[in-house]
Amino acid sequence: MLIDKSNTILLIIDVQEKLFKKIINKKKLEKNSGVLIKTFKLLNLPIFITEQYPEGLGKTIKTLSDLFTNEVRFEKSSFSCAHDAQFKKVLKKQKRKQILLLGIETHVCVLQSAFDLQYEGYIPYVITDAVSSRNMEDHESALTRLITNNINILTTEMVVFELLKNFKHPKFREISKLIK
Repeated sequence: MLIDKSNTILLIIDVQEKLFKKIINKKKLEKNSGVLIKTFKLLNLPIFITEQYPEGLGKTIKTLSDLFTNEVRFEKSSFSCAHDAQFKKVLKKQKRKQILLLGIETHVCVLQSAFDLQYEGYIPYVITDAVSSRNMEDHESALTRLITNNINILTTEMVVFELLKNFKHPKFREISKLIK
């Protein structure tokens, strides 16, 4: 199923200072997360941000948090953001079903959130080049498990061009520059 911008939310999961230092593919995750955040902002689409125990793991990394203005933030204790009552309440009010997930770690918070969102009736999409773990085996195993359980897998460029739909989109030039 293609992404429908009137039905989608970007969910940034736990891209926090102490976790970020330990993951593989840091630069790729940071770059692609920035592209996605900027794209969603240019298209005026909703962005949610979660932070797992920020007192211990730190806040969202500065390069991403500098891009935020009025995005909705959630502090969580459960690995899955879908276990948080406030998150579920705010998500339901959005009346959007397609949830695009990026963040860390692929095999813990991203995976559990995707499964729980799917269980709750949402359509989760995991952006493979914007998620990561501390080691490749966990990351790859998580992606395999997500695919096996019918979770949509896509890349940053897939997201961008599915949202734009057409090179005549008024934001095409501005957004296409982000991925070059």
